[in-house]
Formats: sequence, structure tokens, C-alpha cells
Amino acid sequence: MPIRLTRALFSGSLFTTCVLLSVTVSGSTASNLTSLAQSSLVQSNTMSPVLQIPTQQLAANGDRVIQFFLARNLLDGQNPARNLNKSIEFYILSAKQGFAPAQIDLGQLYASGVGVEKNLQTAIFWFEKAARQGYATAQYNLANMYRNGNGIERNYPQAVNYYRLAAESGFAKAQFNLGLMYYFGLGVKQDFSQVIHWYQQAAAQDFHSAQYYLATLYKNGEGVRKNLTQALRLYEKASEGGSIKADEALQAIKLEIFQQQAEKNKAVNGSEYVLH
Repeated sequence: MPIRLTRALFSGSLFTTCVLLSVTVSGSTASNLTSLAQSSLVQSNTMSPVLQIPTQQLAANGDRVIQFFLARNLLDGQNPARNLNKSIEFYILSAKQGFAPAQIDLGQLYASGVGVEKNLQTAIFWFEKAARQGYATAQYNLANMYRNGNGIERNYPQAVNYYRLAAESGFAKAQFNLGLMYYFGLGVKQDFSQVIHWYQQAAAQDFHSAQYYLATLYKNGEGVRKNLTQALRLYEKASEGGSIKADEALQAIKLEIFQQQAEKNKAVNGSEYVLH
């Protein structure tokens, strides 16, 4: 009869840590886990059986999620038991079982050369595996590689395809970059309605680069009706988020709005200033 266990994240070193695991197991695996946990069976609030089981044993039994978390734990620079070789080993075990987060991390390690020799083709291989499972981070990474020609021939249309997949999942960085592709007409026909749409989507998630560039479009009336008030609001948001460029632009647009108002006052009242 299958046994239902409950998983929680673990902390601490590889050699001292136990975890709470949430899987359904049966047959010999269930028998082995039951034997392993006989001395550590506790009850949760819902009276479901909760087993404390050493992570190494679970990883050895082929649990891809535990393998993934072990890999991350061993990669952590704050972990006294840090072991890059062992981390890569667990990442590969998990990734080969189709666990997308492990595939993404492994791809990033190969792309940056951390713990392994840098290999962009291998990075692309693992990103593609995760991208096919619908993971926006992998799709975004692939889009960047196709756009920049990193490890693969530059292909703007393919970059647009991957940006779009990630953008439609709500990934703000992809939304912004898709807007850029439409702005410059890279891999797609230039279309300011699409530029505005994707900048707005990213800006709504407080992605400050999108707020800045969208504000600039409103300021200059590029692809949209000029609107200094809207530009000011967006520059303020981007500035509050720490954008230095937005902070500089904010001061300039405030001066422009002041001068614009002064000209209106002069036209109406014969003076740049109105006394109250």
C-alpha cells in the first residue's frame, strides 16, 4: 500500500541534515523507507505520517527533488561542507530525471563555468530541456543566447519566439526584452503598439527598465501621444526603484513641465508667473 510522506525544505550541512519528504511511494521503496524511519516516525497536525529521513539516503534512492536541493546546498558558499563536484553530480542526477529547476541551474553553471568547464552548447542543451517543460527562466535564457549569438548562431526570430513564450507566462524581463525587439525591429517587424504593450506589462510588475523606457516614449511622443504627466509618473516609479537614469530624467522632465506651465501662464495672463 502506498505511503504518503510530507516534504519540507532542509537546511544545514549534507552530513547532519534530515528532511521532511512529500512523495507517494510503494512496494520495496516504501518498505525500505519505513524500515529506515522506524525510529523517527512522528505525527503531523493532520495525523499524516511524517518521516525524518537522511537526505543522502533519499538522494541515493533516486528522488530528483532531494537531489536538486542537495546540489544547491553543496553549491552554497556559506555551507562549510561545500563540494562543487558533488553538487554537479547531484544536479546531473536530478536533471537527467527531467527536473526542470535542476536543468536550469545546471545550464547556468555550464554557461558561467562554475564547478564545471564552461560549455555554452551544454548550457543550451539543458535550457532547452527545461524550456520544453514551460519554464520561463529557461526560455528567457535561450532567447538571450539566440539574440547575442552565445554558443549558437545568432537568430533574432528564434530569440523573439523564446522571449514571447516567457513573456506570455508573465516573466517581466522577457516582456521588456520582447518590447525592445519590437522597438528595434529585430526578428520581427517594428511595431510600436507591441512595444507599448510589452513595456506596460513589465512596468506593471515594477520592472524599472520598462518603466524608464515607457516613460521616455511618453515624453517624446514616440509611438504614443506625448504625455508628460504619464512620463513623470513612470520616471518617479523607476527612480524610486533605484534607476539612476530615471532619476536624471525625472529632474529634466520636471523642468520641462515647469517651463511648459510658465509659457501657458504667459499666454493667458501676460506673465510667466501668476500672483495669488
